[in-house]
Amino acid sequence: MNIKRQFLSLFTAAIVVSYLVSITSQISTIPPANALTIPTDTLAFVDVAPIIEVIQNTIKTSNNREGFVKNLAENAFYATDRKYNVMVFNLSQPYKNGLRGVQFYKSARYDNVQYGIWIFKDGQFINQGDGGYINWAFKGSFKRTGHQGHHVKFRKR
Repeated sequence: MNIKRQFLSLFTAAIVVSYLVSITSQISTIPPANALTIPTDTLAFVDVAPIIEVIQNTIKTSNNREGFVKNLAENAFYATDRKYNVMVFNLSQPYKNGLRGVQFYKSARYDNVQYGIWIFKDGQFINQGDGGYINWAFKGSFKRTGHQGHHVKFRKR
């Protein structure tokens, strides 16, 4: 399965689980966590783009935007078998993108916030706005420098 398809499969599963968690107060019985697995190979033959759009439009304001951003980075990183670096960033914040060898890019909306998701080989990224997990998360091989660690230099994995 190629990287884009793997990521979309895991990305869809993550959004479904995030949505299910957000509505748990409305459900009287919830199956154990191990019962909520979604086999990625079954999603390989499904056009997931319309599903992602519907699910994303269903997600409303939640108290866990930080968890959403971290989850995107984690899912993207492990969907590539940890072979690439990953950056998730709030696109309403100013930044400088020097990422090289981009293998995949997609954007995702959480409430009214648009995030960019890059899967790439190496390069650098400078966050010129606010930090914190509500605005960005990244995984891979990197070194942080600059004011509050906002300059991130990634090396090949």
